[in-house]
Amino acid sequence: MKLAVLIPLIALAGCASQDYGSWLGEVGRLPSPRMQMAEQEAAVLTAEAIRLRADAEQLRVQIDGEPDRVKRMDRYVELKMVNDELAPIERRLTDAGRLSRSRTPG
Repeated sequence: MKLAVLIPLIALAGCASQDYGSWLGEVGRLPSPRMQMAEQEAAVLTAEAIRLRADAEQLRVQIDGEPDRVKRMDRYVELKMVNDELAPIERRLTDAGRLSRSRTPG
């Protein structure tokens, strides 16, 4: 009976000695400053993002109207490549505060 009480207490004491994780060290710390970006670089990246979004939308329209399944799958591959190219550009713009994180499509 004593052993049945002692084992959970030992396990509980072992859990109490574990590290809390990195989140505890982040409490009260100011967020890191935004990445600096020149106006010209921001303009170039914004223009590229707009072009890639237009390409993606054009591919979506083509996918919607394509009756052939094989050609539709080819368009999906192209759309994924465009989105993969767009993602790092949008991430850089967002990190520099040039692009809102909550964009509405359209």
